Amino acid sequence: MIASLLGLDALPCHVDDPARLAFDYCAGLARRLEFDRARFLWDCPACGQTIADHGPADNPAGSQQGQVGGCERLVADVAEWERRA
Repeated sequence: MIASLLGLDALPCHVDDPARLAFDYCAGLARRLEFDRARFLWDCPACGQTIADHGPADNPAGSQQGQVGGCERLVADVAEWERRA
């Protein structure tokens, strides 16, 4: 229940145990890095996965967690990023 109140149950699937994360957070224990990073959650229309997007500052392959390997949208985003780099 605490995880839900903190919004931790809405985190992407790479969070194995929202209840443990909520306890650690409330107890002031060290937290995993991805909990501290800002993210925007969205559903990819190409692969149907929920994506945790950490922003435009990094290569899309590194900033979009949750993509299925070979996702057409991710492949196109990476190609566009490489073209601009």
